[in-house]
Amino acid sequence: MRQIAVYGTLRRGFDNYGYLLYDQEFLGQEVLELPFKMISLGGYPGLIATKDNHPITVEVFNIDDEAARSVDHLEGFPGFYTRKIVDTGFGPSWIYYLEDKQYQNLVEITSGDWAKYVEPIEHTR
Repeated sequence: MRQIAVYGTLRRGFDNYGYLLYDQEFLGQEVLELPFKMISLGGYPGLIATKDNHPITVEVFNIDDEAARSVDHLEGFPGFYTRKIVDTGFGPSWIYYLEDKQYQNLVEITSGDWAKYVEPIEHTR
C-alpha cells in the first residue's frame, strides 16, 4: 500500500475516480499549501512548480500496487506527469505534477480546487 494525493479527475465524483480508485481506501480531503499552481489542460488539471505556495485541494487515498500502476499509466508517468512525495495530514503521499515549461501560460485555477472549477459527475459504480 502507498498513499496518493489526487486533485483532479481522480477525486471522488469525477470520471477517473470511478475507473481507478473507487475500491481504494479514502483517507480524507484537505487543502495543502504547496509550491505549485493548478492549471487547466481542458478536461483535467495539472500542477506546475512555483516559488510560492498555493492552496491545492486534494483527496488522499491508500492504494494497492495494481491501482498505483493504473494511476501511473493514466498520468503518463514517467514522461507526461512526474511525481513527488508531499506531506499531508495523513502522512507522506505521492502527487503528480508537470515539469514541462510549455504549460506555464495555461489558465490558472486560482482556487486550487478542480471541483470548484468544473462540476463533478455522479457515478453509480
